Amino acid sequence: NYIPSNKLLSAALVCLAFTSFLKSTVTTPHAFAACQVLHAIFQSAGWPTCIKLIGTFVTENRGFIMGIWTTCQSLGGILGAVWATMAMGRYGWTWAYVYHIPIQLALS
Repeated sequence: NYIPSNKLLSAALVCLAFTSFLKSTVTTPHAFAACQVLHAIFQSAGWPTCIKLIGTFVTENRGFIMGIWTTCQSLGGILGAVWATMAMGRYGWTWAYVYHIPIQLALS
């Protein structure tokens, strides 16, 4: 409650883009693991912040909206894996982490 939810979510998205870029540039397994831990910490800001924002702006049919959001979240996980696999197959493994950085920055 100390930081506005929209600012926290924007900052988390920028940090996620940064850690995604870092993961594409590291060369050792330990550095990759450290970047992955940082990425997970910033990603953990997403769910509670989105729930708070939805609770603030949606007052009617909240269950319906949450159902649509949950469906989109599952679909996003599937599409993200497909896109990452395609990028990795065409351009190399680093592009599995780089292709979504512009999307994260645009959403932030």
